[in-house]
Formats: sequence, C-alpha cells, structure tokens
Amino acid sequence: MKFIVSLFVVLFGMSVVNAADTSWQKFEHNVKLKHGDWGLEVRTYTNDDYDHYEITNSSIINNVELGLRVAEDADTTEYRAKATHKLFDAGALSLNHRMEYRYFEGNTTDDYWRYRLIAKAKMGDAWLKFQPRWKFGGDNKNDSKIDDVKYTLGYNLALSDNVVLTPFAEYVTAGETGDWKKQELIGGTTLEVKF
Repeated sequence: MKFIVSLFVVLFGMSVVNAADTSWQKFEHNVKLKHGDWGLEVRTYTNDDYDHYEITNSSIINNVELGLRVAEDADTTEYRAKATHKLFDAGALSLNHRMEYRYFEGNTTDDYWRYRLIAKAKMGDAWLKFQPRWKFGGDNKNDSKIDDVKYTLGYNLALSDNVVLTPFAEYVTAGETGDWKKQELIGGTTLEVKF
C-alpha cells in the first residue's frame, strides 16, 4: 500500500516539475464548518474574482453527501447541485464519484452536467487525490472523453481535536481533447472546524 501511495506522490511531483509553466497563477483559501451531518464551506481566491458558498448534508441518503453551491465569478452567478457517493473506503485508499448540475444565470454560459471520479490515497496525514472529470449537455462535445483532471496533494495538520489546517497544491490538466496540457497550478489552504 505504501508503494502505491509513494508512486502517486512521485508521479504528481514529476508532473508539476515538468510542466511547461510552473508559475502559481492563484491561491485558493477555504473555510469549512461542520456540525453533525451539516457542512458550510466558503472559498475565495487571490488573483481571481471567484468566491463560493456551499451547504452540504450527509444524512438524507445513505453514503451520499448532497450539496448546493452558489458561486460568483465576476459578473457570472452559478448554482451547482451536487451528489457525492462513497463507493468504498479502505483506509489508505478510497473511491467516490460525484454528479453535478451547473446552472448559470443569464446566457453567457450554457448549463451542463459534470461527472467526476474521486480517487484518494493517504499515508499518515499526507494524501493525494486524482479526479478525472467529464462534462456533458449544454454546448459540450465529445461527452465520452475526459475534459480535465485535477491532481491534489495535501497534508492535514491537526491544530486541536476539532480544528484541522490543510495546505495543498493542485495541478489541473486538460483532458483528452486538450492533449493533457497544463491548465492551472494552484496553492491553497483549508481550515476545517467541527463543533
């Protein structure tokens, strides 16, 4: 198991180092508040107008977290309904999948569905996520091809029994139709408080 996690970490590191442009375009900061089955997340970016607010609940359907996100990016407002289903969790390895419907106010962006797999490998407090994503509906073409992939490497630093700070790096590549080229390299933090 440690070999698999180590291999993921090495491959992620190599992809970041070998990127044609390794500059960090923006930084993401998240605050998550959790109480029982309910969650509230606030996200903001530096060097970007994007902000979002999301509420989640994990008790309505067994092994499914339901969420509603409201996001603002410059003059665009998005409403995103999401359902994340836990397929399995074997400690060091877990696999989930998510379906989202993205509705945009106005007519600047077509509404569409997005599906993603979420594979996660953990070793102690360090972890790596691999998330291929598919868009379909709206004006999207080639619905069966991967649109992009997010690779996220993070470390959970417990500040107390109910507060965790997680610094992370996220690398996003285009999918099959974009020749797997780098799209973004993001640094960020998540502060999670349970009460």
